[in-house]
Amino acid sequence: MDNIKRDRFTIRDFRLQRGDMLPEATIAYVTRGTLAPDGRNAVLVTHGYTSGHQMIEPAGSSSEGSWTTLVGPGAPIDTGRNFVVCSNMLGSSYGSTNAASIDPRTGKRYGSRFPEIAVVDIVTAQRRLLEHLGVKHLRVVVGPSYGGFQAFQWAVTFPDFMDGVVPVVSAPRHRRDMTAETRARFARD
Repeated sequence: MDNIKRDRFTIRDFRLQRGDMLPEATIAYVTRGTLAPDGRNAVLVTHGYTSGHQMIEPAGSSSEGSWTTLVGPGAPIDTGRNFVVCSNMLGSSYGSTNAASIDPRTGKRYGSRFPEIAVVDIVTAQRRLLEHLGVKHLRVVVGPSYGGFQAFQWAVTFPDFMDGVVPVVSAPRHRRDMTAETRARFARD
């Protein structure tokens, strides 16, 4: 069973690497699959710069290409065995706290006063979300484009929290989208 859940998680008084503090840092996310009792069957999918956490949902899409062929029951990232989490990155306009959000200190949009976000801030927020969800250890962090940068940051910041990272440099492609030459080469390998 796939067990899809869409939700948001808010971190209170989230301190950023450069010293600023967000009174509330909300992260939108999607999960698929079921977390094992020991909390160690999780996979984190990080999205690219121009997309969001919906990239793992059935019939979802993103500018990096839909990952619905890669995530699901019986897929390479099998939601029958893995608990898959895809969070919207902090600062993104797809449901997480960003410059258009209301600053609870002023009651107005952050706008140009929104603090600078570093990749380490994004992965730290993801780590807090995972802890909230009961994840004790990740099998892998995988992501395309800017999500690949996040995967690398995970390896630097939280190396003991996961088994590996898979930064993907392009969108997944269907065989039908390949040229005849590429299909032939793929079949030989």
